[in-house]
Amino acid sequence: MPRAVATYEAVKQAAVTLLARGELPTLERLRALVGHGSFTTIRQHYQRLQQELREQPKAQWPSTVPATLVSGLEQLWHTAMEAAEEQYQALKSEAVARIGAAEQQIQDFQQTLTQTQQQVDTLEQKQATAREQIQTLEKALAVAQDRLATRTAALEDWQKQAGEAQQAVAAARAEVEQERNRASQAEIHLAERTQELNAQGQEVDRLLQQLAGGEKERQTVCRHLAEAEQRLADAEHRIAAIEQAGVKQLAEWEKKLQVIAADRDQESQRREALERKLTAAEMSRAAAEREVEVLERNLDALAYRFAQGGEKPPTPPPRKPNTSTRSR
Repeated sequence: MPRAVATYEAVKQAAVTLLARGELPTLERLRALVGHGSFTTIRQHYQRLQQELREQPKAQWPSTVPATLVSGLEQLWHTAMEAAEEQYQALKSEAVARIGAAEQQIQDFQQTLTQTQQQVDTLEQKQATAREQIQTLEKALAVAQDRLATRTAALEDWQKQAGEAQQAVAAARAEVEQERNRASQAEIHLAERTQELNAQGQEVDRLLQQLAGGEKERQTVCRHLAEAEQRLADAEHRIAAIEQAGVKQLAEWEKKLQVIAADRDQESQRREALERKLTAAEMSRAAAEREVEVLERNLDALAYRFAQGGEKPPTPPPRKPNTSTRSR
């Protein structure tokens, strides 16, 4: 709803009423009688009335004013005009002083706003640097994860080879057991042949030949058994060597995995530290923005106050748009 504006006639009527009461028509009294309007408008109408009274002092009085009071009213009017002029000059001097103080305060606010903007720009640069560091750490973490995956795959291959070696050992042991069973059967067969030779004394020559053949077969079986035992020993030696090498390589991989895990923990700690710094920077930036908003509200309130007082404050500089974005 628009504010009511004081008219010239209303100001003129209020001045006549005050003079009729024997009171000086000051701006405050005129504003109180009119009931609305700004002091600037009332002062302009009052100056117009003063000018008209200087030019035609008797023609401006209403017909309801007795002629015997005109001279007294004119003298009182001139006194009121002088007092109003003095009041106007005092108010003008006070307004000029207040405007000067306000301009100094506005300059201080502008300087503070500039410093705050510089701090915001610094925080934005730190934020960009922190983001670059985080990206670098993420790349390093990805490389470490790739290395860990490669070494895990190698460990799985070694475990597969160890399983195959264990299967080979089991097969060699089964083969040795078969050879032992064959040797046992050969010994049993030799014993049976020996008993037959002892029982059949008449066929000594033939049995001796058979015994010689059995001995030869026995030696062959013993040779096969020795070879099987040698193969078993070789297989067990290879298995022991494979297991020892596997244990050593596993220990090395575990150490490397521990180193990788430690590096990953350090990278996580560095990343958390950077995130904390980024959060602190965001909080500082938010505080700076709130301070800027408070300064702008103070400037708007100060401008409004001077607008109410009739003096227009200097136009504040345009606010620099904030094009930066936040990260969380």
